[in-house]
Amino acid sequence: MPERRRFRVYLAGPISRCNETQTRRWREAVKRKYEATMEFLDPVENLVGPEASAYEVVEADLRLIEQADGLLVNMWRESIGATMGVVHACRHGRPVVVADPNHFESRMLAFFADAVEETPLQGAKALLNLLRAESGWRVVIERLRASDRRIRKSVTTTDIDKAVTKALDELESDAAQTESVAGVLNAWRSRHDRKRSRGGRIDRVRDRILASRVPISSSKSHATIWGKAVKSLDGIPLPAREIFRRISSVPGITEIKLGPFGHKGSRSTCQAWVGESPEPHVIEGKLYDRGVKGTMQSFQVRVQSDSDKLKVAAAIERELRNSSKWAQK
Repeated sequence: MPERRRFRVYLAGPISRCNETQTRRWREAVKRKYEATMEFLDPVENLVGPEASAYEVVEADLRLIEQADGLLVNMWRESIGATMGVVHACRHGRPVVVADPNHFESRMLAFFADAVEETPLQGAKALLNLLRAESGWRVVIERLRASDRRIRKSVTTTDIDKAVTKALDELESDAAQTESVAGVLNAWRSRHDRKRSRGGRIDRVRDRILASRVPISSSKSHATIWGKAVKSLDGIPLPAREIFRRISSVPGITEIKLGPFGHKGSRSTCQAWVGESPEPHVIEGKLYDRGVKGTMQSFQVRVQSDSDKLKVAAAIERELRNSSKWAQK
């Protein structure tokens, strides 16, 4: 494959009333770790002169955010400037990942962020995966635009399948991205074959490809029914992984957290159930599987908008029912 350009990432975080160590140490650590894949736009390095007005400083920062491919913010303490940077990035369609090392768990930041991680280095990794996924999607769009089979500005499902398959094949062939997209190509081919055999249309293409954008993990305080902690979707064994992949493909979901597990309840096949929760932005769920430590794994699905919680839960139920993975409570 041709040499890939480095992604431009804006490093946001508290600066005012911070000392040199607080403003630079975490930024330097991220730069050292990801300098091969990211080019950094650092407001600490690129501030206008000391004689500049507040307006000029803010204007310069906003322009840098617009020039970036994505934004990484280390919210180790509350910061008006960093928060406004998150909103500005979202308004311009830039993916945003927030590091929350002191566990503020701000609902406002969770609403705007594509992912929330514990440390800046974890946040940088999540942002890199998001940028790579979006880069792959843009490749698909450009190929479809260039198709000579467009009819009235539309393309056929065959064109979509060819463009997606080729993009995923190239991604899996790229050693830097193999882990993050492993199995997606086979899943795409399998789903497309099922759609074609039923004569149906291929829908929700982007949501399927980008299902891995939804962070999924288990608490550090316990393992899971599979006998290990989970840090990503790929850490969940099949067939449970496919169920969570289907759940993740539903629009409006920001995060999935695996909770306590036990031996109560079991099913002949791996299935899942979701239902209402009194907690805002949360849908409760249970997955039934035969793990080495138990048969029931609880989980929480966090949604972007609390007003859409019931709609998202209904969409998850439809997705699981259509795949015969729905478990009656």
